[in-house]
Amino acid sequence: MICEKKNLSYSENLRIWAKLQQKSIGFVVIKMNFAQKIGLSILLSLSFNLAWSQPKVDEKALAEEANILFNDLEYDAAYAKYSQLVSLYGSNPLYTFRFGASSIFVTVDREKSLAFMRDAIKRGYNDAEVHYYVAKALHLNYKFSEALTEYQAFEAQADKKTLSKSDVKGQIVTCKSGINLLSSIKDIQVLEKTKADIATFFRFYNVDESI
Repeated sequence: MICEKKNLSYSENLRIWAKLQQKSIGFVVIKMNFAQKIGLSILLSLSFNLAWSQPKVDEKALAEEANILFNDLEYDAAYAKYSQLVSLYGSNPLYTFRFGASSIFVTVDREKSLAFMRDAIKRGYNDAEVHYYVAKALHLNYKFSEALTEYQAFEAQADKKTLSKSDVKGQIVTCKSGINLLSSIKDIQVLEKTKADIATFFRFYNVDESI
């Protein structure tokens, strides 16, 4: 009978124990309860020790490493550091901005880069560099006119030392070239439509250079 009771659920054993008040069954229930308590205490102990065994992040040291990498234009490595800083200390707009700025050179989603940078700007980060990196993201998204405005704002606000280390003059030139190029593109007009199989479509190409 004891073996049969062992196969029952914990709640069923408890009800039977309360009903019959037999020592043998009571022992089974108490043993199960004790095992559960031991298991729970071990899990809690392990979780507690694991949490305290994790190395604490030194914000100041991590930020210093990230800033050095960013200023040295090591954007891949800086991106990883700022990612960690943003996840731990997201209220700091500098970390958010530079995370977004670094991502311009690491990821292909420049809209997301702009979102991070603009969020930091809204929260008070207003260093002259904001104009350069916002311009860079816009530039790579072919928004040449908007990028040009930001480059020019950076050129007007940055100090001489910062300007001497930047490529802003060259970026302004390429933006202007991009604007001119886009303005010279004519609307495409469809002269004739023809359906063709994939295997034979090339036969319909007109290679007459005079057109």
